[in-house]
Amino acid sequence: MHLLDAHDVGGAADEAPLCREERSLQLWEKQTDAVFGILASKGLLNVDALRRGVESLEPEATEKLPYYGQYW
Repeated sequence: MHLLDAHDVGGAADEAPLCREERSLQLWEKQTDAVFGILASKGLLNVDALRRGVESLEPEATEKLPYYGQYW
């Protein structure tokens, strides 16, 4: 049985629903996305490694950091 946690889409069952509002990305977020794309295209990084890193964060860090901030 898989239990939902803060890393699953929508968050944990006892949290507010996923915010689906569009927003503009800040420059550093665009740059981070570009770096990930370059590293992935060269075979130096993959989605599994990124997810493993994010899932190893403490729940408090996940709540405080923006999306791309969780990857640095």
